[in-house]
Amino acid sequence: MTNRWLTDEPNEPVLRKLDMPGCIIPRKMDSGNVFTQETIEHAIALVSEGWTLTKLCEEKPEMPSLSVLMQWIRDDEHYKALYASAIKARSHIYADQIVDIADSADSDQGGFPVDPATLKLKIDARKWVASNQNPEDYGTRHNTVDVNVNLSRAIEESERQLTVLNGEFQKLPSSDS
Repeated sequence: MTNRWLTDEPNEPVLRKLDMPGCIIPRKMDSGNVFTQETIEHAIALVSEGWTLTKLCEEKPEMPSLSVLMQWIRDDEHYKALYASAIKARSHIYADQIVDIADSADSDQGGFPVDPATLKLKIDARKWVASNQNPEDYGTRHNTVDVNVNLSRAIEESERQLTVLNGEFQKLPSSDS
């Protein structure tokens, strides 16, 4: 099945998928791709509140496309640092959500029991994202100990003992005589 799209007008705010009649998908307007400080700062603030950029670009009509938003972040060191901080903040939200999801196992969802596999998937996804986006706080901890050993005295003593042993070996009568 091919993905073919139809628009009636170039500025029409929706796309219609030809092989799925009635399927209407919102299209980002070109005006949403104009850089503004307000837009990018709002996007980064929403990321720090738990939004993903993908969801943000899909659900917020005032946002530009995902590729444009990512380009803005990549091109500016200040926004790149703000975005990194927002991702770290979002990892704390995901960690909090893990407890909420686990606690929801006791309740019914609309009269239906909660599927443990679904809960596990949600928890595992959040754990993975939190540990990879904020390894200092949520990554696997490997306990390591730095040990500095100075072997120069041991090497010197071994060389001295070898010299002594070599001298004593030289004094032994040879088996040829």
